[in-house]
Amino acid sequence: MIEIRLLGPTEVSVDGAPAPAAVRWKKHLGLLVYLACSRSERQQRDHLADLLWGSNPENARGSLNEATRVLRRGLGDDLVRATPDAIGLDRAQLTLDTDRLAELVSHGAWLVAAGLIRGPFAEGLNVPDAPGFEQWVSGMRARWSLQSADVLARAGAVARDAGDLGSALRAAELAVALDGYGGSPVRELMRVHALRGDAAAALAAYEEHLSRVREELDAMPEPESSALALRIRREAGSGRSRPPRPAMPFVGRARELTQLVEAAETVRSSGSAAVAVVYGAAGAGRTRLLGELAVRARLEGWYVAATRAVAGDEIEPAGTLIALTLTLLDAPGLPAADAAALGAFAARDGAWRERFPVPRLDPPPPVSAAVALMRAIAEDTPLMLALDDAHSADSSSLQALGRLLRDLASLPVFIVVTAPGEPRLPEIDLLAAHAGRDGPGVTIHLPPLEPEAVGELAAAFLPAWIGNDRDRLVRRLLQDGAGVPLLTTALLEAVRAGMELRGGDAAWPEPDHTLTATLPGDVPDSVSEAVRLMFRQLANDSQQVAAAASVLPERVRADSLARATGLAAPRVEAALDDLEHCGWLVSDARGYSFAARLVREIVARDLLTPGQRRRVIQRAASRPGPSGS
Repeated sequence: MIEIRLLGPTEVSVDGAPAPAAVRWKKHLGLLVYLACSRSERQQRDHLADLLWGSNPENARGSLNEATRVLRRGLGDDLVRATPDAIGLDRAQLTLDTDRLAELVSHGAWLVAAGLIRGPFAEGLNVPDAPGFEQWVSGMRARWSLQSADVLARAGAVARDAGDLGSALRAAELAVALDGYGGSPVRELMRVHALRGDAAAALAAYEEHLSRVREELDAMPEPESSALALRIRREAGSGRSRPPRPAMPFVGRARELTQLVEAAETVRSSGSAAVAVVYGAAGAGRTRLLGELAVRARLEGWYVAATRAVAGDEIEPAGTLIALTLTLLDAPGLPAADAAALGAFAARDGAWRERFPVPRLDPPPPVSAAVALMRAIAEDTPLMLALDDAHSADSSSLQALGRLLRDLASLPVFIVVTAPGEPRLPEIDLLAAHAGRDGPGVTIHLPPLEPEAVGELAAAFLPAWIGNDRDRLVRRLLQDGAGVPLLTTALLEAVRAGMELRGGDAAWPEPDHTLTATLPGDVPDSVSEAVRLMFRQLANDSQQVAAAASVLPERVRADSLARATGLAAPRVEAALDDLEHCGWLVSDARGYSFAARLVREIVARDLLTPGQRRRVIQRAASRPGPSGS
């Protein structure tokens, strides 16, 4: 069997071995490639002689005969089928990557198809003194570059939606290299850079595309490309686009992320409201998965309102829904909302009052006002409502989410909530019952990481650990981390910083008891040591703020932290930014909380004395006074 690879440097193999050197001589190879790609069964000898040897017409026919003999000797007598007037190839003996690509594309196998593309068509194949052949190759390169760029952009989107940003970046970069004028490849490259937290690279790709299209085509980029650049600028300005430090590889959740992305796209295309419920033990990656979905949604033009419920939120009726609604302040379409509904929230928040100084009216109930505001927004732009740790929200807010599904059923509203698998709340299970029944929703259960995913994490954090060393490390990570992403990455961070995983710890945690409300007594020493080591690597101000936050209420405001630590407000704000960037804390309009309760409790238990904990609480409760320095 003769295999010819044309999507990149031309390669010819015979039964798996490289073809003889004589076959790979430029004009011989040019003849083979032209015949292999020809739609006709045979090509006229006069045409072939002129195509490749037209600059030397006296010897052209003899050169063609010699090239035919070389192909027969190197590739097999029965491959070349010749008559006195024409030459062709037995296609049953040939496999071409271009044919394979077309077959894969017809089945939508974008990732596999992209693996065939290495560069431009017949890259490097230039035949001197053969302008006809060069013109043909140029046309084929242009055609296949466009097709290949489209395949790569689609494959990049599949990889991106699955969280594999490395593969997505490689595909997008090659797509832009093949088609620097197309909008789809450059948009894919911009999205991947933005998801990697590199807004500057995303905008640089757009600017380069803009210059090329302007200067060489005397045109402007597609409106979709300019709109994406604007969204990336806004996202970068919000500070939300920064990746965690160091960025944790996103593994073991590709299927779940793809399900959410596909459900969101269906909501947008159908204009129908839907809900997604993500169940998973604490530390299983619910927050990370929700964040990955949110940043992708913003890039695609969604307005994303997000908040996180913490213990204590269940006390205030509709408090979680109010907090979620307050994040809608900058949403398109909001100024057109009902004045009374705007007034209901302007009465609650100074920023809303400044933006919407509406006259005092009888305010509707919070839930009715929230529904009215969200309707106005969803009529203008797709709206995603993301509620993390919904099990800590108040019952009336959870019930209100069900009302939103009913009242906004004909609008592109996607409600995504996360909660532990156990204990189950009936209000959340009722929301899950809507998923897939009343619209394009989905219910997801996050399992522990598989050994393969833990191995991927280990390879990313500790690339020097290979072979048996890595295998032993993975087994220990599975024992101490139980497949929980939070614990696994904490242990890997600590090992990278020099911690040794000593023997003797019992396997932990038990199923359905991972990172529960109280600190388990049998947490492996390695987990506690890892948290302590990561804490000590924080800057001094960040350590003080994190320590104070660990003993104050689960959601705490910056002014309370300033009083508790004695630090000046600007230093507290800088420390909070650092702790958010590192993934220790998360925030919403109501304040800051630890991303992982286990980390909070280890810090409070192991890194503060009882007296220090008591003094932090006393200072935080004191009357505001001049800040310390």
